[in-house]
Amino acid sequence: MMLTLARAVGLAAAVVAAGAAQTALAPVAIQLNRTFGLIGVAERQTARLNVANVAAQLAPGTTPVVACTSVLSFLDATGSVIKTATVTVAPGGGQWLDLDGDVDLQLAAGERREIRATLQSPMLPPSGTATTAVFPEGCRLIPTLEIFNHLTGRTEVVLGAAHVVASATPVAGTTTVQ
Repeated sequence: MMLTLARAVGLAAAVVAAGAAQTALAPVAIQLNRTFGLIGVAERQTARLNVANVAAQLAPGTTPVVACTSVLSFLDATGSVIKTATVTVAPGGGQWLDLDGDVDLQLAAGERREIRATLQSPMLPPSGTATTAVFPEGCRLIPTLEIFNHLTGRTEVVLGAAHVVASATPVAGTTTVQ
């Protein structure tokens, strides 16, 4: 069963609500986690995780929309983080994180390594009578993962379908009260 964005957001809100009903919880951060499946990187290749914020830009003279913050990461086949960066993306803008096969993975001639890319974006918890978490206004990130030859600059593979995994995690510096 494929987990849709709406279902993932609903699931995260349900986890938060269920936990609150059972114990007094500390503040909880809800984030949308998206991951690509494993893909191979060989020597002379770079994996690039791109994010484009497709939220509408406001007309000149209006209050600016807040940019999105997201954590971009590359993991190895065991789930260990290889490289990570926090990026801020203005509406209409884009950012990326590169993983160089020769430098970051230290691949030799004929070597190949499986990696996967992840993207974590914070969401606003449900407020009032709402039951669904939402993205901050101006935050609509679309990820793509590409593999390109860094000697020629030619793109060899592009993946556009990231899988959604919902998560509710305690806010840093807080504790859960039983």
